Amino acid sequence: QLVQAFRAAHPAIDLVLTESTTREICAQVASGDFDAGLLRYPVTQATELSITPVEPDRLIAALPAGNPLQIKDSLQLIDLADQPFVNYRPSEVPGLHALVVLACQNAGFMPQIKQHAVQAQTLVSLVGAGLGVALVPAVVAKAATPGVIFRELTDTQHLPQIGIALALNQRQPVATAQRLKELLLSLGQ
Repeated sequence: QLVQAFRAAHPAIDLVLTESTTREICAQVASGDFDAGLLRYPVTQATELSITPVEPDRLIAALPAGNPLQIKDSLQLIDLADQPFVNYRPSEVPGLHALVVLACQNAGFMPQIKQHAVQAQTLVSLVGAGLGVALVPAVVAKAATPGVIFRELTDTQHLPQIGIALALNQRQPVATAQRLKELLLSLGQ
């Protein structure tokens, strides 16, 4: 939606999109290599960037099809205590990795992490392959993934607030990035 709206509003601006991790996006925006970045929040590293939340999200459980927990319409985190986990790779996605571990600890258990991945869709694919369960942003459930069942988590007091945010370098303001921010905020209203 954002890309289409931006191109319609600013057809003379060449919009170049690059996929990366939150850590790398922050580094690229801070260095001036990127004018702006869309990333997952909260950002757990120190940064001088302006971080503006633009789309809230929440963590949900991803279960492999056939998992006995799939008979429940919703779960509590503690229901996952005895399950093997697929989690974000701590070296590349430290924020989400830490948030998942902290949420599980707050619910009373340490997740049994058996596999790591970088992208949420890769985590979901590993869940579909039967390697474990995962906590993923709810937006991921919009894309059908064979062999994966998604369940809401009811004990929201243990779950961190997550979402998508816009990162801008306030020390090197770019007019195009400001236009992107204005458009993004108007789309959310």
